[in-house]
Amino acid sequence: MLKIIGIVCLSLIIVTGIAVSILEKKEPEPVKVEIKNVLDNIGANQLGWVFFEDSNANGEFDYNEPVFKSVSVAVRRPGDTTAFITVPAEVNGLVKIDGLEPGTYEAQYLNYELEQPYEIGEWALRRYYQIIEEGKSRYSFLPTEWQRIELTGSGFKAKVGLREYQPVAILAIKEGKQLKFYDPARAKILGQSQFEDEAERQFYLKGGQIYYWQDKKLKRFSFKDRLVTAVVEEPVDKDKEELPWFYSNDSGSYFYDWQTDKTTKYTALGSGVKAAVSEDGKYIGVKLNNSIMVVDYPAVMASGVEKHYLLPFSGQIVFSRDEVLINQSKPCQPDGDCGEIIRIALKGNGVWEIKDRIELKDIQADEMLGEIRLGFD
Repeated sequence: MLKIIGIVCLSLIIVTGIAVSILEKKEPEPVKVEIKNVLDNIGANQLGWVFFEDSNANGEFDYNEPVFKSVSVAVRRPGDTTAFITVPAEVNGLVKIDGLEPGTYEAQYLNYELEQPYEIGEWALRRYYQIIEEGKSRYSFLPTEWQRIELTGSGFKAKVGLREYQPVAILAIKEGKQLKFYDPARAKILGQSQFEDEAERQFYLKGGQIYYWQDKKLKRFSFKDRLVTAVVEEPVDKDKEELPWFYSNDSGSYFYDWQTDKTTKYTALGSGVKAAVSEDGKYIGVKLNNSIMVVDYPAVMASGVEKHYLLPFSGQIVFSRDEVLINQSKPCQPDGDCGEIIRIALKGNGVWEIKDRIELKDIQADEMLGEIRLGFD
């Protein structure tokens, strides 16, 4: 019996030891590697670039970052206006140009197979990429500006990281029958709706997502997540919202509070007024003859005083948090100038300031739904 007990104990000790060794075993740390030394073969009279997806935007090739092959390089001589050669990247991300004499050249990185939009349901978006070069903090879109390079006797080598551009915020703008996503920081249209029917379509912006009816289904599109979801299969009555609201008819303009079920008439606004209401129900804006009136609803309810601000501007208005966006678009000019959107920050107590004037480039802003803040760094 003692012998059996000893064997069992020994077995338990061995099993326990194995279990402890397994638990204490750590995952190997990611190893930083070079891009398979594809640039090692670049030598005299040769230009060489290797492109990779710089997912963390640190300007260096890190473990598990894939190479990038949807790019090409154009080269010209200083003083020329066009390239004498353009070469696409190979499957390993390498662009190699040989047979050149040492000297000064100019290079440009171009979109290659990146111009075609990709579709998500009824939406078409474009991919824009930034470059982050090794040893530089230079951020640039493809195609880049021309940059000078020196081809020496030992050749020229460069590693270039690319990362898909993620805007901090975009504007949802209706132009004709299409809804377009406009990046105010870069003055670029990043995508648009592409419905097959030509009927006038209503879009709604709420919570940073676009809602619309399609084939009797209420759908929701998230630009950030690149996702279309069918929310409601058939039209339904809108539920009461737990937010203050505003409406106007021939008899006057009113606040309606869903929580208290009370209606307050606001005499300063007049009757039959079309208003813009902030998503949190805090602000209400209406257009007057040559100005804009912004009402602070919580202040009205708290004090009973018809508190409002007068802004000396005209144009369509929408709210973005505690800011007012005023659409002052115009017919597009030959140079692409289509007017501007003014951003005003409300400071309270009648104080306000112009924070930004957003250039509208190559987009006729017939109607602005509002701003979608994406939260990317």
